[in-house]
Amino acid sequence: MKKHILLLFLIACGLYGYSQEGFPGYYKQLDYTTKADSLYRLRSYEASAAWYTKAIGVQVEKGIQVPLANLHYGAACSWALAQQPDSAFYHLERSLAAGFNLAEHLLGDADLQSLHTDPRWKSISEGVARNLQRDLDRMKKYTERTVFTGDPGEIIFSPPDEYIRQFLFNDTLPFASFNHENFRIYLRADSYTAGRLPELKQELSEAMTRINQVLGINTYSKGVNLLFTDSKDEMKELTGFAVGGGLALPGQHMVFINSNKGTRRLQARHEIFHIVSNEAWGMCPSRLLNEGGAVYTDNACFYDNPVDVINAYMLKHKKTVPLKTLISDFDNLARKSEITAYMQSAGVFKYLYERYGIERMKQLWIHGFEQFETIYGISLEQFEKEWLAFVKKTAVPPGIDWDRLTHEGCG
Repeated sequence: MKKHILLLFLIACGLYGYSQEGFPGYYKQLDYTTKADSLYRLRSYEASAAWYTKAIGVQVEKGIQVPLANLHYGAACSWALAQQPDSAFYHLERSLAAGFNLAEHLLGDADLQSLHTDPRWKSISEGVARNLQRDLDRMKKYTERTVFTGDPGEIIFSPPDEYIRQFLFNDTLPFASFNHENFRIYLRADSYTAGRLPELKQELSEAMTRINQVLGINTYSKGVNLLFTDSKDEMKELTGFAVGGGLALPGQHMVFINSNKGTRRLQARHEIFHIVSNEAWGMCPSRLLNEGGAVYTDNACFYDNPVDVINAYMLKHKKTVPLKTLISDFDNLARKSEITAYMQSAGVFKYLYERYGIERMKQLWIHGFEQFETIYGISLEQFEKEWLAFVKKTAVPPGIDWDRLTHEGCG
């Protein structure tokens, strides 16, 4: 059966307080793949394959690295189940060309069982095995040359791969750079941000202190690339995202932040949290936990104790959503009401983290809500009642401006 790999190109964009419509290409592709997956589950395999093919054709913003190999693989599975071997092999060949390397998964996938007797199967299986070996060899060489076995006592910057180099080193939008603690900072030399370096350095140092505190680590020894743009237009030209704040690429140690005079506050804590948390605690597939943790770490939104009081306001005015829906459909909820999705996720994260402790949160971070009852000893339904009862006891301060939160986010 198909792996649900799409979520793992986790767009931990941290668009906290920005329109989710800032990346329409991604959302169009997400809609198409969601339809494809739903039809697959309904055993409407030809229709499923058709929607996967449409998803493959969507031009996604270049700030998201699209796993075309996995999309082609999904289409191949559906075509194979529809008894259309030629179409299945067409997509398997393109998946192979795009770098698909899950050799063990390929061989054990029941969806593709009908293809095993076809003469073309041997070429596909051998090709995927070659891809796997090539990538293992590359990783071995990369590790040998770039990973210190001892503690060097220094911040270590990993070499940016080809995908990241297109942003850092380009002729259209060249950037100057300098280092500060964990950060290699890229910016335009005559920009607003370049003119306030002392303040910027202080904000970044404070952000790192807060992030380390939340994650329960003493120090973080890996370098993070921070690229500052001057406007939404420059951000869009560089990444394809029409956003005014920023986005993070976990696993790539890369953060984009928009910074100019008179605009929203710097989103350093939120975005850098995505990078450090997914490195220090491991990659987290949950959008709720990624964004909830980032908002909790940022902990700023016009009002004192913002996470709890805004959740109390939302509960009082019937703006919260069922926990299971927040877990399974975060992105679609964020499109409808970003402040609801992000702040409710932060409320859930905050309560679990402060009530039950960091060690259980780290387990949930890795294993996901599927293992919630094993980790916490109560069901999701029991927890939701417990959390809502806590929120209900929180006093709602006068003057919360929901329209401002909806349109401006958290500043």
